Amino acid sequence: MREYKLSDIYIGQADGETESNNDKFIDMFYTGNNKCEELNQDSKYIITGRKGTGKTVLAKYYLYEQSKNNGLLVSKYGNLKDLSLHELIEFGDISLSRKIMFNFQQFYIFKEIACMLIQNKKSLREFKFNPIKYVKYRVRQNTLEKFYNEKYNNNIHEIITGTESSSNEIQTSLKGRDAGVDAKSINSVYSTKKEKEFYKIVDTIKHYVFDVLKYINILFIIDDFDDYFIDDKDKTLRFLIDFTINVKEINDFLYKISKNNRCIILLRDDVIDKFATQDSNIQKILIDSTVKLNWIEGSNQMELKKMICNKILNSNKEFKNMSISDVEKLFFPIDKHARTKGRKKHSKGFFNSVIELGFGRPRDVIVLLNIIKNKNPNNNHFTYFMINDALLDYSKHFIDELKNELSFHYDPSFIKTIFQVLTDFKKRFFNKEELELFLNTNEYNIQIDLETFINLLYKQGIIGYFIPKGKASKNGFYTWRYYSNATEDVDLNAHYSIHKGLRKGLNI
Repeated sequence: MREYKLSDIYIGQADGETESNNDKFIDMFYTGNNKCEELNQDSKYIITGRKGTGKTVLAKYYLYEQSKNNGLLVSKYGNLKDLSLHELIEFGDISLSRKIMFNFQQFYIFKEIACMLIQNKKSLREFKFNPIKYVKYRVRQNTLEKFYNEKYNNNIHEIITGTESSSNEIQTSLKGRDAGVDAKSINSVYSTKKEKEFYKIVDTIKHYVFDVLKYINILFIIDDFDDYFIDDKDKTLRFLIDFTINVKEINDFLYKISKNNRCIILLRDDVIDKFATQDSNIQKILIDSTVKLNWIEGSNQMELKKMICNKILNSNKEFKNMSISDVEKLFFPIDKHARTKGRKKHSKGFFNSVIELGFGRPRDVIVLLNIIKNKNPNNNHFTYFMINDALLDYSKHFIDELKNELSFHYDPSFIKTIFQVLTDFKKRFFNKEELELFLNTNEYNIQIDLETFINLLYKQGIIGYFIPKGKASKNGFYTWRYYSNATEDVDLNAHYSIHKGLRKGLNI
């Protein structure tokens, strides 16, 4: 076996959309965590996880698998920003009430499904040369297409009738003026055409869609909820809650036709966590409907390591006779230098050390390993020391990712203030009293009380707090909010630690 270099391996892409366009994407996708099987359950239609956990990658792979196994499936991977365009076409640049928007969301989804069914005609061969079934399908598909084209090419109109008074100037030329008709009192009946509002045709679209779906199936995946923002954060949350409810109701409608029909949406879990502040009943839907991506806890860390090794294994044909375990031994061996005299023995494996620098997301691991690979292309394996060399570049990226995540919840000026406080504070470990003293002796416009500020840092994963196992604090550990078993709020009497992945970028 020849000696491979890091430049010979493919780690993956930070952006799921980009990675899914790789011609080896299907081979490189890791199925060991069984998330595809979980998503296949009838009640599941929400893929959730923190930003960078692989929601897009999972959705793209699921779409591929469903399309491969069902020749009568029509599918589309859409973006929620498309709704904004439809909204502008229908209403112009005006603010809509929640009631109108709720109903428009449903109309938008059915309109998109209708468009999918029109643009993706199935052939007789795909009906396994069953002419009777095929003809029935085409009749209904043509009916839907005719309706759709009349609306969006020729327009569907309704007749509006009424009366209007005729002007004196016109009345003087009318025949019959000398017959004693009072010109000022004459009214004329008029008729004009007015385009029907969306809510007057949604039932018709549903009816035609239903007829076509008796013969074929649809899978509609909607991503990029980050692209649909309303300045008012509460309105944004209500919009997303309503969309989630609408998709649930539409899926119930689609399931009645066939269990092979489905709409799937992708949502960040930090956004979903805020749903309860606006709607207490939404939790009942979320419990049964979500497939959550979490790579950081227990055996999931092992799955994340296998996922990375699987990408390497299937990205280069020279590795075709290897296993995931072989790849791990080849590129991620025990670092002998970590045990040299005068240095502490590493108690954690290489991957655990990498995972601690992120939020347990594939994106964090991929970014760090790619930085290391680019800095050390001629090395034949990864080492602990390479992590330290790459840490500054990685930390800056990690901070930018976190700022992007925070932008959904907070204003840019406030986000800037958060990181300015941490940079100026220059402490990796601290307690509440130390932070309070610092804020009291410096002028920062944080606009919230100290306890709320510390909880904010904790809930965003910026700090963790120390939990002693016993009287000897050295046996304790730091807990982080992004673990599912973590407490909802921070312990205000504890000691805190700045996340390891942020320290270099904050220059602390």
